[in-house]
Amino acid sequence: MVTVLHVIDTLGLGGAERFLVNLVRYLDREHYHPIVAWLSAEGPFARDLRAAGVEVVGIRARGHRDPRAVRRLYSLMRERRVDILHTHLFVDGFYGRLAALWARVPVRVVTQQNAYDDPQLRLPAWQIWANRALVPFTQRFVAVSQAAKQYLIEVEWVPEDKIWVLPNAIEPPPPVAEEVVRRLRQQWGSGPLLGTVARLEPQKGLDTLLKAVALLKQRNAEVRCIIVGEGKARTELEAQARTLGIADAVLFVGTRRDIPAVLAALDVFVLPSRFEGLSLALLEAMAAGCPVVATAVSGSVEVVHDGETGLLVPPGDAKALAEAVYRLLTNSELARRVALAGKELVLKHYTIEPIAGRYEEIYAAEMEKAQR
Repeated sequence: MVTVLHVIDTLGLGGAERFLVNLVRYLDREHYHPIVAWLSAEGPFARDLRAAGVEVVGIRARGHRDPRAVRRLYSLMRERRVDILHTHLFVDGFYGRLAALWARVPVRVVTQQNAYDDPQLRLPAWQIWANRALVPFTQRFVAVSQAAKQYLIEVEWVPEDKIWVLPNAIEPPPPVAEEVVRRLRQQWGSGPLLGTVARLEPQKGLDTLLKAVALLKQRNAEVRCIIVGEGKARTELEAQARTLGIADAVLFVGTRRDIPAVLAALDVFVLPSRFEGLSLALLEAMAAGCPVVATAVSGSVEVVHDGETGLLVPPGDAKALAEAVYRLLTNSELARRVALAGKELVLKHYTIEPIAGRYEEIYAAEMEKAQR
């Protein structure tokens, strides 16, 4: 039995966290024993993991420079005799690889979740240099998109032969009862519903979405915008909605666990991000058969083909975003066509079971090398 320790900053309701939960649940338990350690905060996904019989351990790190967190991870790795470390974001990749080197964990795997189109939005310089320093001590990098692979090569100086490209992936969405959809739409008011599922942070471009809603209202489009998620920018975004005079048309509904029902209730899903690796929320919306509008940023353009599986607009362009949403709301044939094509693409290429199998191939290959 191979013990795989997954380390992640939190188990909150984010995309990387959701992918980790799905991956762990679909690993072959006859060959792999997964453990998940969170660094900063537990979060609701911990319950899902425990319900699936996965051990969850809290490290309780204090920020990005807490040597005690490295020691706690080291102790966990030694006690559980960890064979493979798998990290998913910067903080856990930094702490996790340092501890794994100390504990002599034979295999270290990193999943690269983001591709940064705008250099000003990249990680701070010290974090980039820390990642570069750890490249020689990392056996395998997994990029969730071709753009994420290019970022690893060009910015973090990872040799190409160390990188596999495996996309993020989702569970096929469950069916949603018509009554549930009807109840949500009644709750959120009459008229067309557009919305998004995202962390409320600058990366996600929600300020542009609010400007687009204001432009749609100027065209007498009786739209309502549903924003699912939480984050540091919520207060600022709510203030922006009031300033734009659209507070009555924008509903901030916080974090929710009924995402399939939310997506089924929407007429258009919008992802206005400034950068992405490969958004799970976007994949889930497409798999649910919801027509999508996304910004033409790295990662998103690999699944949203303009006019075929969705509509693409330039990042930060509220006018273009509003126009694309309006096209889908007023052209039912276009909306139906891109929704069906998007759903077919995601269900064919981006579901979790085969992707989990590819991760098992990585684990097996790297363990074989380590044992030579």
